[in-house]
Amino acid sequence: VMTRLVDQLKPANQFRLVLPVFFQQGKLFCGCSFPCNSKKQQYTVVVLINPGNFQYKLVQFLHCVRQAAQGGESEVVDGFHMAEQLRREDPEAFNILSSLRVDFTDSGADYCDFSVQSKNHIIDVDSEGRVTRINYNNATRDSVLDMPVHQVQPFYSSLKAFVELLSRPENVFTYRMEPGDLVTFDNWRLLHGRKSYLSRGQNSRHLEGAYLDWDEVMSRFRILRKAVRGDS
Repeated sequence: VMTRLVDQLKPANQFRLVLPVFFQQGKLFCGCSFPCNSKKQQYTVVVLINPGNFQYKLVQFLHCVRQAAQGGESEVVDGFHMAEQLRREDPEAFNILSSLRVDFTDSGADYCDFSVQSKNHIIDVDSEGRVTRINYNNATRDSVLDMPVHQVQPFYSSLKAFVELLSRPENVFTYRMEPGDLVTFDNWRLLHGRKSYLSRGQNSRHLEGAYLDWDEVMSRFRILRKAVRGDS
């Protein structure tokens, strides 16, 4: 029986503020198979390699409604762990990716017209040098580099070193979602993708997703902790 995320996402509904998205009507988005005239990567059947998110401070939910008959395995990488590994193995590359800002852009027309722009480090760190966010998405990273020409080659070399870390088999966790499965993760930390798959008729792959803001999540966490522990 096909069920929708709006019926299954009880944890997210408890937060009340499931966020709307501009690429799907309402508060849910669909990762379905639309290989022709697709505006977004998740609507295609080709391999989707570890996209991050550059737009929101979000917790993401993904619910499997229907899995492809062949392929479509999910792949995830711990971006924070990879950043720390890069810091150890190639400190110069880490410093470049955490100091140079690059442009990200995403525009088109799905549920509505949209044109999203952002300028970020690939690796964000706080005042004490701790990694706080990964901004990596080749599909939305702008082809124009707004930086001095002498920094271009070092940037690409540093990005290549980081991508090679992300792609090492020992750093990638692969799993297959089955109908009814629901996963949730920190969209600023976990880089997520999937393998290519075959989509035929009733065997087309169908995932639905939703986003929550971390502020809302932590608010609910504090309320539940108070209820359980009796904290003042």
